[in-house]
Amino acid sequence: MKKTKRGRTKRGRANGEGYLELKSNGVYLARWTYDGRRYAKSTGETTERAALKKLEEFTAPFRLKGEKALLENIQGRIMGVEAELKRLEDEAPAMAVSEAWAAYEESDKHPRSSRETLRGYETYWRKLAEWLAVTYPEITELRRLDEKTARQFCKTQLSGVSANTYNKHITFFRAMWKALEKEAQLTTNPWKEITKKQLDGFTRRDLTEAELDRVCAAVGGEMRLLFMLGIHAGLRLKDAVLLDWSKVDMARGIISLLPAKTAKRSSKWAGIPLNRFLCSAINELAAKSGFLMPGLAVEYSKDRGALCKRIQKIFESCGIDTRATKEGNARAAVEVGFHSLRHHFVSYLANRDVSLALVQDMVGHSNPKMTEHYFHSNINALKNAVELLPPIGATTIPAEGADASEAILERFKAILAELRGAGLLERAAEIMRTEVAK
Repeated sequence: MKKTKRGRTKRGRANGEGYLELKSNGVYLARWTYDGRRYAKSTGETTERAALKKLEEFTAPFRLKGEKALLENIQGRIMGVEAELKRLEDEAPAMAVSEAWAAYEESDKHPRSSRETLRGYETYWRKLAEWLAVTYPEITELRRLDEKTARQFCKTQLSGVSANTYNKHITFFRAMWKALEKEAQLTTNPWKEITKKQLDGFTRRDLTEAELDRVCAAVGGEMRLLFMLGIHAGLRLKDAVLLDWSKVDMARGIISLLPAKTAKRSSKWAGIPLNRFLCSAINELAAKSGFLMPGLAVEYSKDRGALCKRIQKIFESCGIDTRATKEGNARAAVEVGFHSLRHHFVSYLANRDVSLALVQDMVGHSNPKMTEHYFHSNINALKNAVELLPPIGATTIPAEGADASEAILERFKAILAELRGAGLLERAAEIMRTEVAK
């Protein structure tokens, strides 16, 4: 504070601030300047301390205006800098659409996927990349693909696929954009807000024993063993076709493995007893080391889809429709496939009062030791369960005393019943009478 010769007390002359002037009547006058305009107002106070408080009150709005103007100026400069940075980023080269797949494969930020899964993902990506090249040739960088374009792709290119396939596309694209976010300078994920479709809940139908017998009779070699593993052990296709001898204990009659489908999220091991029909098929048909079915293992590893189509054709060659149209769905869904064999395995046991807990225990345990312990203490119950399965696909049945004889007799009765139901037994008798008469 300074007092002039005229009795003024100065407190600075910054914009919006002010000073006090002591008048002859002993009252302080507040003076300040804002944007070149001068202001003066009596404080009504005779002490400097009280007058300073009044001065603060009078100039407060003006100081705030000054601060606002300063902040607006700073904000304007920030926006200018951001715009310049964006311009420089836009001008800088970013990841091209043509480079995206290779970058995704090399990225360590995407979930570890099997080789066949990656091949499927690559098919999804190629579909998108080829569509962009034709429809939006100007989109050469991955970051230029926005939500509107993503939705148009879904509408035009995924309209004919099943809900499950549609959802798989969306899940993959979301994961791909997330994995390449920094490397490709992606500011948004255009697939994030695209809603997945509700699954229709279409289930595979039960196959009859006669249908399964026809299929097993139509195949031989490794393919027959593959079908037997599905029917009598309930294995999924990958687990069955890549089954090797390290997972098969013929002495104890057990298949023990970590299912490929659940291996990433669970450490539960599957343990399935081998019934006499499957033991016979393995001894008769399987290779004696490495993969049980080396030929099919190589075929599956090279082209999983081709093997799946081959299996479907086997069903169709046996007069089994593999697809069915559900009401409200124009596209036919797969109703019969290799997984139908697993469905038969579980359904058959469940329908013959095998406890759900026992069936589930054949599906998985937390580790091999637990599986080994469980099978040691419950081997008889588990083996009795799988022995309930009919001898589908069994060309020969190992003799096991009365049990084997009873099984043969029951199967023969079933065949006779099928012949009588179709009217074939009576027809065969007529043919025999005719031949004898000749």
